[in-house]
Amino acid sequence: MEALAAMPRYEAYKDSGIKWLEKIPSHWKVERSQWLFSLRRERARKGDQQLTASQKHGMISQAEFMAIEGRRVTQVEFNPEILKHVEANDFIISMRSFQGGIEYCNVSGCVSSAYVPLIPRKYVYPNYFKYLFKSARYIEALQSTSNLVRDGQALRYENFRMVALPVVPFEEQAAIANFLDQKTAQIDDAIAIKEKQIELLKERKQIIIQKAVTQGLDPIRANLRS
Repeated sequence: MEALAAMPRYEAYKDSGIKWLEKIPSHWKVERSQWLFSLRRERARKGDQQLTASQKHGMISQAEFMAIEGRRVTQVEFNPEILKHVEANDFIISMRSFQGGIEYCNVSGCVSSAYVPLIPRKYVYPNYFKYLFKSARYIEALQSTSNLVRDGQALRYENFRMVALPVVPFEEQAAIANFLDQKTAQIDDAIAIKEKQIELLKERKQIIIQKAVTQGLDPIRANLRS
């Protein structure tokens, strides 16, 4: 809660003029996306590890993805002509960005030519936009830019440029991102505890069923009384 306590209270809000943003703090601004992110146009470098975009795991190496998921992905023979270099803190528009938002990349490497790497400018706090680009309202705004999602085609930089973004003071971006890091970690811990409890209840359910059908009800009544 330290990040929340450190932030000043907003005195007033204003209409952003952007449908997906609605009202924003009065001192925030709204700008075209390219004011905050530029397009990376660099070919893959020798020694770059190949990365893959995953809505579940983010941007990770293809080797790590295959180890986690237990399945292979299509690997491209290294060729700077068809692979793009990316740096840590870049954001990646992938084939599935219409469904799951834009992926944050925390490692350097190279990606397929089907991906679109975005370079954050100096006034961007990447961790803030990591959350913003995964928000439901932003994804809806991306979906509204084209019919490509229905046509099965890729989302391009031109689509990204069509969605205006909030310009938030750098210190506030950091405070919001730090607050969300804390809260989402707490929620994830609570989910993990609940999932463990659910698994234990499922196990108990199976034990009760097994005993009832093989030993009758007396052993179950005895356990319930104890």
